Amino acid sequence: MHLYEKRGKALTMSCHHTLEAYMHAYLEGIGLAAEPKLDLILQRTAALGMRGKVTISHGFCLGDLAERERDALLARMAELRVAIVTTAPAAVPVPSVAACRAAGVTVIGGNDGVRDTWTPFGSPDMLERAMLIAMRDDFRRDDALEVALDCVTHGGARGCGFVDYGLEAGKRADVVLVDVATFAEAVVARPLRRLVVSSGKIVARDGVLL
Repeated sequence: MHLYEKRGKALTMSCHHTLEAYMHAYLEGIGLAAEPKLDLILQRTAALGMRGKVTISHGFCLGDLAERERDALLARMAELRVAIVTTAPAAVPVPSVAACRAAGVTVIGGNDGVRDTWTPFGSPDMLERAMLIAMRDDFRRDDALEVALDCVTHGGARGCGFVDYGLEAGKRADVVLVDVATFAEAVVARPLRRLVVSSGKIVARDGVLL
């Protein structure tokens, strides 16, 4: 938040338990009481006029709260256009994608480390990430599986503020082609990428980089 106060830049705030001590130190440094971290982030977002400029990374706390408390925070996040990024990890509480979306909060699916010292399971494959989001949220219907896909496509673009994203004339030509009958099948099957186009240039064909 201090960086925004000085430079006016958009921020991504990591919001998980290991950073609690750092946030408390920051709060003490600017003369604020050590209230729950997400609540304080929302307070500062409003106070600094940062609507639409903050993204919460992980937000594990939202998976730990009672529904009423969680929904109240999600309503404030939606009002302030605070997005959330999730990796859909298996071993910790995570925000409900369905609850976030129902509240109007943009959910972005992302990766946190690619086979590094943080985790041996990281992968840059966004269809795989969509599958993990679907599994973590117990999405089973086709329309729910499409929500998981949206998290790694249009939802990610919305959260990042991309205005030239999508399959429309004049948009940036980023396309991944797969041989499936439905979007839901793409999430479940994660088939071979027949063609990958980046900025109008073919960069991979049949799973092989060119």
